[in-house]
Amino acid sequence: MGIFNIVKKKRPLEETEDFERDIHSIVDFLAHVGRDVKDLYELVAKVKKARAKERSEVDGKKQIKLLEEEIKAWDKFLEMFVMFDRDIDITGERVKKISQILKEEAKTMKIDQDLLKKINKKREWVFNW
Repeated sequence: MGIFNIVKKKRPLEETEDFERDIHSIVDFLAHVGRDVKDLYELVAKVKKARAKERSEVDGKKQIKLLEEEIKAWDKFLEMFVMFDRDIDITGERVKKISQILKEEAKTMKIDQDLLKKINKKREWVFNW
């Protein structure tokens, strides 16, 4: 049987749409992750700078004001970090879902057995991460 005689089994439309939507979401996440990391970095650097100022200040009233600024900056950082962490978790679940779909297709389509063995053993493909 030649390669062109293999008939691919049709998968349910919802599953195909989910796969495409998940790939799109992963690409979108990766396109924006650099900006998110930069924003988080700038916020934590602001906290670090405020912390150094607060620690070097000897006037109690100024220390309190600097501590308040530090807390406000940290609050913004926490808000952004929690959203970023959730985005990472959601993207990770999408990656796992797509990996599982590809593994199932590999078994169904009877791909090269060495490749199939490889993906079944690699910790990334068995979600040991």
